[in-house]
Amino acid sequence: MKPRCEHLRIDREEQVLWITIDRADCRNALSLQTWAELREVAAWVAEQPVRAVVVTGAGEEAFVSGADIREFPAARADARQAEEYDQVSHAALAALAHLDQPVVAMINGLCFGGGVALALACDIRFAAAHARFCVPAVRLGLSYPLEVGIAPLVHTVGPTAAADILLSGRVIDATEAASLRLVTRVVPSTELRQETRAYVARLAEGAPLTLAAHKAAIRSLMTAVPEATVAVREKIRRCFASEDYREGVEAFLQKRKPIFRGR
Repeated sequence: MKPRCEHLRIDREEQVLWITIDRADCRNALSLQTWAELREVAAWVAEQPVRAVVVTGAGEEAFVSGADIREFPAARADARQAEEYDQVSHAALAALAHLDQPVVAMINGLCFGGGVALALACDIRFAAAHARFCVPAVRLGLSYPLEVGIAPLVHTVGPTAAADILLSGRVIDATEAASLRLVTRVVPSTELRQETRAYVARLAEGAPLTLAAHKAAIRSLMTAVPEATVAVREKIRRCFASEDYREGVEAFLQKRKPIFRGR
């Protein structure tokens, strides 16, 4: 049975399924509920006789503006809650990335924070010319997730570009994103849906078993994690247990510049 969702819209066009994050009032920010719905929808899609999937955001301003930080004080306040929150978001991204069907991200505007992780979980990324990309974790005192955020980013753009994106927290335009191979193609904003629709129609004509095999092969070559992950995870956990994390969230909500003290 098709999942009933409040934050997602699901539409089918012949052999292609379109998943739209429908929270335009907050620029499609990802709440814990949104992540849970994405996980459920991805599990449902895996059982559907469709040949390709498109993930996009409602409206023309944003693909995903990031996580919904408004709920962090209640749902992601410390390291323990962060782990519980991440279990849901990571499961959603993993379910999407492991679909046999090819998944195309149609990035129709801002792609910040969790939006970048969501785009990286897709196989192909088409971006509108006005799209902008950013991972602002460094300004919030939190850490980007290892397996579903940092690892795919490094695999996609390389360690030097990933360091620039993660350490500076700067905004990247669509042209630069393409030069870094963060996106597959940049399309004029007025032509984005048409170009995406034509591309996924071509994907849908491919042999399903071959598509699934190629996806699995690519994924297997990208999922090796470094041996030092225990130490890395501890550093990530410390971010969410820190005073700096609380300061970053408070500063964001109060629309002021954070003052980080390294503790």
